[in-house]
Amino acid sequence: MLEIIRNLRVKTKLMLALLLCVLGIISVIVVSLGVLRVSLEDEKKTKQRHLVDTAYSVLDYYYKQAKDGKITDDEAKKAAMAQVKALRYEEKEYFWINDMHPKMIMHPYKPELDGKDLSDFKDPKGKKLFVEFVETVKKNKSGFVPYIWAKPNSTVLAPKISYVKGFEPWGWIIGSGVYIDDINEKFWSQARDLTIVLVIVTMIIGVVFWQIIKNITGRLFTITGTVEEIANGNLVIDDSMQHCSDEIGCLSLDVNKMGMSLRTIVGGVINSANNVVSAVETVKQIAEKMIEGTKSQSLQAAQIATSAEEMSQTISDISRNAAATSQTTQEAMKIAAEGNTISRAAIETVDQVYNSTKDLAEMVEKLNTRSSEIGDIVTVIKEIADQTNLLALNAAIEAARAGEHGRGFAVVADEVRKLAERTIKATVEITDRISAVQTEARETARSMEESSQKVNEAITYIKQVGAFLNTIEDAVKRGSDEIVHIAVAIDEQSAASEDVTNNIEKTSIIAQEIENASSDVLNEANELAQVAHHLKDSISGFRL
Repeated sequence: MLEIIRNLRVKTKLMLALLLCVLGIISVIVVSLGVLRVSLEDEKKTKQRHLVDTAYSVLDYYYKQAKDGKITDDEAKKAAMAQVKALRYEEKEYFWINDMHPKMIMHPYKPELDGKDLSDFKDPKGKKLFVEFVETVKKNKSGFVPYIWAKPNSTVLAPKISYVKGFEPWGWIIGSGVYIDDINEKFWSQARDLTIVLVIVTMIIGVVFWQIIKNITGRLFTITGTVEEIANGNLVIDDSMQHCSDEIGCLSLDVNKMGMSLRTIVGGVINSANNVVSAVETVKQIAEKMIEGTKSQSLQAAQIATSAEEMSQTISDISRNAAATSQTTQEAMKIAAEGNTISRAAIETVDQVYNSTKDLAEMVEKLNTRSSEIGDIVTVIKEIADQTNLLALNAAIEAARAGEHGRGFAVVADEVRKLAERTIKATVEITDRISAVQTEARETARSMEESSQKVNEAITYIKQVGAFLNTIEDAVKRGSDEIVHIAVAIDEQSAASEDVTNNIEKTSIIAQEIENASSDVLNEANELAQVAHHLKDSISGFRL
C-alpha cells in the first residue's frame, strides 16, 4: 500500500488527501446524526418517564392518605382515578390505568373501555398492547413499549411509544403514550442543516485545496522542466524563477545552484579535453615515425624468415611423407605376410574339405547299396505276404465248406489274411521310401562330385595367390630399405635448414620487439585520443 502511494503523482496525492478530508467530515456528520437520533429518542423517553412518574405520585399520595386512615381505600382509588383522568399535557395527551389481568380501570377518552378485558386488544400490526404492558411491568416494574397507532381523527398510522409503570399496592398499571414521528421531522431537519454545512465546508476546503494544488504542482512543474533541460545538456539557467521561503522555493534555489556548478565543471572539462587532444596528437606523430623506421627492417627479416620457413616446411613434409611411406610399406609387408599365412591355412583347410567330401561320397554310395539290399528283403517279405494271403483265402474257403465245424478255423484264417494285407501295405510303403532315399543318395553323390571338382579348382587358385603374395612381400621389403636411406638424408638436410631458420628468427624477434614497442606507444596514444574525443563529444551537448 505504501509503495502504491509512494508511486502516485504529487497532484494525485494532494487530491487523495482532499478526498480523505471530505470523507472524514462526512464520517463525523454521519456519526453525529446517529448520536442526534439517539439523543432525540432519549429526550422523548425521559420526558415521557417524568410525566408518568408525576401521575404515579398522585396514586401514591392517595394510597398514603388511605393508609394513614384519613380516607377509605375505595375513596382513595376513586379520588386518584378522578385526578389522573383530568391530567393533560401537550393539550390533548392523557394517562390511563389498567390492572394486571389486563382490564381497563380508567380511560379518559374512551370510558366505554372501563371494566373491559383487553387481552385481545391489538395494534394494526397484531401486537397485543395491554398484554405487552403487563409483561413489561412484571418483568421490569416499568418500561417502554413501542407500537403503531392511528393518529386522532385520521387513518394515518404513525409510530408511538408508551411508558408504563406498575403501582403494586393496588395492582394497577399507569401509562401514557406519545407519537414519535415528530422525532423524524426534527432529525431530518437537523440532518438537512448539517448537510448544507457539509457542502459549504467541502466547497471551501475544495477551493482552498485546489489553489494549493495548483501552486505546488505548477512550481514543481517548473522545477522538473529546469531539471530536464539540465539533463538534456542545456546549462543556460533562467534565474528568473520565483523563490520563496518554503521547501519548494529551497528546492528551486538548489536546482539553480546545481546548474551553475555543472556549468563551471563542464567548462573546465572542455578545456582539459582540448589540452589532452593536443598532447595526444604530438605523441601519435612520434610513435608513427618510430614504426615506419622499424617496419622496413622487420619486413626484410620476415621475408627471409618466410623463405627459410617454407624450405624447412618442405623438408619436414618430405620427411613426414617418407616416414608415412615407410610405415605404409611396413604395414604392406605385414599384410602380405599375413595373407601368405592365410593362403597356406586356406590350402590346408580346402584339402581337408576335399578329403571329407570324398569320404562322404563313399558313405553315400554304401548307403545306396544298403538301401538296395533292404529293397530286396522287402520284396521277399511282400512275396511271402502274398502267399500267406492266398493260403488264408483257401483256408477260409475250406472252412466255409466244413460248415459249423470249420467256423473257428475260418476266423483264424480271416485274421491271418488281414495280417498279410497289412504286411503287403507296409512293404509297399517301405519300397517307396527306399526308392526316395536311393534317388536322393544319387543326387547327393553327384553334388559331392561337383564339389570335389570346385575344391580342386580353389586349391589351385589359392596356391597362385600365395605365390603372388610372396612376390609382393619381397618387393615391399626392398622398397622399405630404400625409403630408410631417403629418410636419413632428409633428416640431415632438415637439421641444416633449422639452423638457418633459428638465426633468422633471432633477427626477426629483435625487429618485432622494436615494432611492438612502437605499436604499443601508438595504440596507447590512439586510445587516449579516443577517450579525449569521446569526452569532447560527451560534453559537446552542453550549452554554456
